[in-house]
Amino acid sequence: MEPTSSHESLVISGLAAKLPTVKDSTLSRLVVENPTARVVVFSFDQGQELTDHAEPTPEIWTVLDGQVSFTVDGRRTELVAGDVVYLAPGARRTVVATTSARVQHVVLPG
Repeated sequence: MEPTSSHESLVISGLAAKLPTVKDSTLSRLVVENPTARVVVFSFDQGQELTDHAEPTPEIWTVLDGQVSFTVDGRRTELVAGDVVYLAPGARRTVVATTSARVQHVVLPG
């Protein structure tokens, strides 16, 4: 996807159909990328993970469907659809799908 303007509104629909769950895979789709926000939606098959990582800017994670095990700075929490995680800059995180799941990741570089 090409960068989007931070001065224009944007509506994106049909993401679930465009981002199916694929056996033994993690898929991602960049939804928004501009100077004020970066939004990526991930689709995980059960058991797939995003390994330990930290961003230098704040992050917001939202579970869209399914269940994930979310570890922040060594503390693990089980999350389900509708749960939200805010990560302070530099917080270390790992995400593991305990069922097939879709998760939205928002980075706020501003």
